[in-house]
Amino acid sequence: MCSLDRIDSNGHYAPGNIQIICRFANRWKSDSDNAEFMRLINLVRSTTSL
Repeated sequence: MCSLDRIDSNGHYAPGNIQIICRFANRWKSDSDNAEFMRLINLVRSTTSL
């Protein structure tokens, strides 16, 4: 399920400050900085699983 997320958690839900992400990722990001969130997403992407 998708949800709207504020790129800048201190900003408003406004054009240019929203992204659509899955609900799990939205809860994971919470009020974290978007740059840190993207770093973690890229880390997950680069990790290979068994």
